[in-house]
Amino acid sequence: MKSYRVVQAHTSNYPNPIRLRQGERIHIGEKYEGPEAWDRWYFCENEAGIKGWVPEQIFTRSSANATEGVATEAYDAFEMNAVPGDQVIALCELNGWIWCLRETDGQQGWLPLDHLQPMPVL
Repeated sequence: MKSYRVVQAHTSNYPNPIRLRQGERIHIGEKYEGPEAWDRWYFCENEAGIKGWVPEQIFTRSSANATEGVATEAYDAFEMNAVPGDQVIALCELNGWIWCLRETDGQQGWLPLDHLQPMPVL
């Protein structure tokens, strides 16, 4: 597992993040298009009507270019709030974001990779 130090603060814009169960049907919306290198993220809606960004690796489409799909695994879009100096452990990296564990409080969530700096291995 790789450790990182937060070098740029991150505050989530999504207080009620989308969560998916494996096998849950979803509506697949727009693909993220921005200056960041955050490829393969889609704005989706779950069965409860909650919307949020989902990595393409988490779902399959019902047919090519379809706007309906199914979650292939459980997924939580919770973004961790972090401040410079926080130390986190990377648990999963997808498309420019890392699912992290902050050891000081046990909180887990996504942080943008460009807000993190790898810590030297001792």
